Amino acid sequence: AERVTAPVLIVHARDDGRVPFEHGETMARRLQAAERDVTMIEIAHGDHGLWNGDSRLQMLTALERFLSDHLGSGGNRGWPGE
Repeated sequence: AERVTAPVLIVHARDDGRVPFEHGETMARRLQAAERDVTMIEIAHGDHGLWNGDSRLQMLTALERFLSDHLGSGGNRGWPGE
């Protein structure tokens, strides 16, 4: 977590059958302890792939907000090749 320099979005479903929810919580806590910019979104009812409509919409909404907050809507922010 100490080596992370970019803002991090963690989206994790409570019902994830592959990766325990606690792993996401642990990573978020470690990033916070390292004073990194982290956003943790808990999906109450979703699987690992967030395939159902409600969990997918919740994830995409959180992603849109995160990208808007960190990249803004002003176009190129130094992406490679541009």
